[in-house]
This record gives sequence, structure tokens and C-alpha cells, in this order.
Amino acid sequence: MSKKSRKVVDKSAINEVLNNKGKEMLGEAFEGINGVVPLGAIHNMEGSFSQQKQTVNETIPALGKEWSKLDKACDILYKAVYDLAKGVGRIDKKQQKEVEGLWKYTESNIKKFKELVSDEILSKLQ
Repeated sequence: MSKKSRKVVDKSAINEVLNNKGKEMLGEAFEGINGVVPLGAIHNMEGSFSQQKQTVNETIPALGKEWSKLDKACDILYKAVYDLAKGVGRIDKKQQKEVEGLWKYTESNIKKFKELVSDEILSKLQ
């Protein structure tokens, strides 16, 4: 039994080749157009074909567990209100719109509350 050997490929070398080839292709594409696209913009494509590096926010939010519980409670409340509106709508469509309208007013106040708590209080506790 013969084992198939795998060739180890260096991903950074592949990305470098793709970047160089991309620069060459863009240079050729805009070769006859003078002044429209400066060469600096064409040759400033570092890492365009490679995967973008994502930065991780390493700060732990103050009261993160409690904040996630608040989010879950709000989600449950949203669903419960829409279920109530649907139930009311089976009996009277006009009253369903009334429930939904009242909820939109209340929901905007809840969103404003969450925004203010997040910006004014929790951001200062970190």
C-alpha cells in the first residue's frame, strides 16, 4: 500500500502571489487612462485578496450578565405583545391595530431606556 503524500502549501505565499497578480491586472486595466486612477491607489492594495483580520474588543462590559438578562426579557415581552395582538386580531381587527400602536409607543420608550442606561451609566462603570 502506497501512501499518498500531501504537499504542504504556504498560505501567506499564495496570498502574496494573488496580491501581486491583482496589482498587475489592475495596472493593465487602467493603463490607457491617464489621470483617472492614480497609481498610488492601484498599488495600495495590501492584503486585498487575503482574509481581513478582525479585532477583538477585549473589554468586558460592566454587568454583562444582567444586561443579557434584560435583552432576553425584552425579547420575551416583544413576542408576548405580538401574540396578544394576534389574538385580539382574531376577534376584532381594529383593536389589533390599537394594541400594535400602543406597543410601538411603549417599545420606543423601552429602546430609549436601554440606550440611556447603556450610554450614561454602564459606559462609566467600565
